[in-house]
Amino acid sequence: MRGKEAALKTMGCSVTYLGCRWQLPNEPADESIVHRFATWQWLLNPLGCYARLKSLVDAWRPDVLVVSGHWLKFHPWVIGRIKRHRPMVVSLDLQGAIEEWSEYSLLLGSRTLSRAFRWLIGFHEAELLRYVDVIEVVSPNFKRYVQAKYPRFEGDIVIVPCGVTDVFDDAVYRELRSKWRRRLKIDPNETAAIYSGGLSRWQRVDDVVTFARKNQWLKVFLLTNGDLGQSREELPPNVRTGSLPREEAIEALCAFDYGFLLRYDDLTNHVAFPNKASEYLNARLKIVIDSRNLGCVLPEFSHAFISVDEVAQIDHHNVKPAYSISSIRYQETVWRLLVAYRVAYGRLGAPVTGGRQPGSGEAAPVG
Repeated sequence: MRGKEAALKTMGCSVTYLGCRWQLPNEPADESIVHRFATWQWLLNPLGCYARLKSLVDAWRPDVLVVSGHWLKFHPWVIGRIKRHRPMVVSLDLQGAIEEWSEYSLLLGSRTLSRAFRWLIGFHEAELLRYVDVIEVVSPNFKRYVQAKYPRFEGDIVIVPCGVTDVFDDAVYRELRSKWRRRLKIDPNETAAIYSGGLSRWQRVDDVVTFARKNQWLKVFLLTNGDLGQSREELPPNVRTGSLPREEAIEALCAFDYGFLLRYDDLTNHVAFPNKASEYLNARLKIVIDSRNLGCVLPEFSHAFISVDEVAQIDHHNVKPAYSISSIRYQETVWRLLVAYRVAYGRLGAPVTGGRQPGSGEAAPVG
């Protein structure tokens, strides 16, 4: 979100993002950019949240109000009243398909409860679309999913894959690759792969370890802040584990040739574009997958993906890393959003933020 907002800001488009969390972060946030509600407050005190949101839009007069996440889909009338109070473009940032709730039994581990909750979210999502001008998705698969689900939606559905703010150019990439190969004790000509991320079941870390055990010519690093649940003695000798601060972890990816992104072949992953895919692309890794149905396998980056079977069969003495730049830069992809916002603005038929066009470069005054 920060990268997308920063890119829009440089284009002169003022965006306020709304989010919900069960536990609000301690660090202060610029409320003109990101305004977070405690989830329980949004669910139990919608009138109070409406009053706060009304004060926010009166003060900051954003061009666009972005509704992000599943919980804000409840009480869609709040967004409707805000839009009537101050006409503005409302964009719905769909952070994944609601089927994830039932496919992964996210509500108390119960498949039955999760299915019922998925239906409830879907009902409110459809109601919320009455007030939405633009829908933001992360992949072509996700766009097709939304088009099939809501054929009567008349606004734009914009594909904005998860991206990176800073792209590693050739010089920076070579410097980081050399630096981190030395630090991680990887020989210059040695083939190495990495898994970077969490340890949830759907991230399939156990399958990465199984692959490494069967292909011991490949040095594999598991970069995670969690507990693997197995001792180092249980891991194959070609697997190492560790953790790094986030900024260093992103740089360290450049030391490797392959990045594991194994996912189950279900609807959740069919439409998703994980942030990790963007980080792997920026580090010029070949991304190891086991399904071409993943949302992150965009046609323009298909050369960067390789199946687990292909990795097992390659001549590991003659590996050619993917040295071509394949990054997704927010500065480029958000242009699609800006165009959609301008079109939606024109449909409103009422002055917004004092008649200022999104992307005009004129800052909104603070009331």
